[in-house]
Amino acid sequence: MKHLFRLSVVLLISTAAASFAATAHAGTVGGINFSWNDCGSFGGQDRTIACTTNNGANIIVASLVATAGLDSVAAAVGVVDLTSALDPLPSWWDLQNGTGCRPSSASAIFAGFPGTGNCADYWNGQALGGYDYVTANVFDNTASASPTNHARFRCVCAEAFSATAPMDIGIEYYMFEMSINNAKTVNSSCTGCLVPVCLYFNSLECDQPDSHAVVPVFTAAPAGGRQFVTWQGGAGANCASVPTRNRTWGQVKSLYR
Repeated sequence: MKHLFRLSVVLLISTAAASFAATAHAGTVGGINFSWNDCGSFGGQDRTIACTTNNGANIIVASLVATAGLDSVAAAVGVVDLTSALDPLPSWWDLQNGTGCRPSSASAIFAGFPGTGNCADYWNGQALGGYDYVTANVFDNTASASPTNHARFRCVCAEAFSATAPMDIGIEYYMFEMSINNAKTVNSSCTGCLVPVCLYFNSLECDQPDSHAVVPVFTAAPAGGRQFVTWQGGAGANCASVPTRNRTWGQVKSLYR
């Protein structure tokens, strides 16, 4: 059973100049950052809430400190793995469309996180994309995955209407936001909002024109950065216990041809 997003975009690849307001990470090796409510070090490591409302949402910002060779990124594939302190995964975290206790309570946002200025929006507010959220037995392709306290969030985003441009080395760029809303938290059978969880930014794959021999895949944080965030303190949620990296962008694209 697969709950895969459908992505239909027209990628316009050309040379363009772009001006970004962001802080450079001088002397650091590039990589991926994951933080609550803002980019990189400007955001938080942990999110702790009382779980007493069905309103609002919890936002995690995925960003990339650029390295050399990112001269015309047209799309990106992000993979986030979740591990809860309890096994099986609490029903509050079963966000799978159609079958989950809280279907569609996870979403991907590509709005550029306006107003902070703490990282550059490479997409210029023009990104389109989609996401899926699946529990362990789905992405492990087994009838009964063990342990069963994992879930995976995947998103694809692409700049459909604006030309691509080179990323400046050392600049931190906004890639996407992962949103988890509070629907069905109170007076609901979807329990487990208070259970600690680790959310690990497993990988970010950057797709460039076919003329590029290497597809950059980032699987580690930059110097001084963070690759995971925690929910409710994260105690007992083993961030090191994450599944293997997701399929390649080329494999993902083949699903939609």
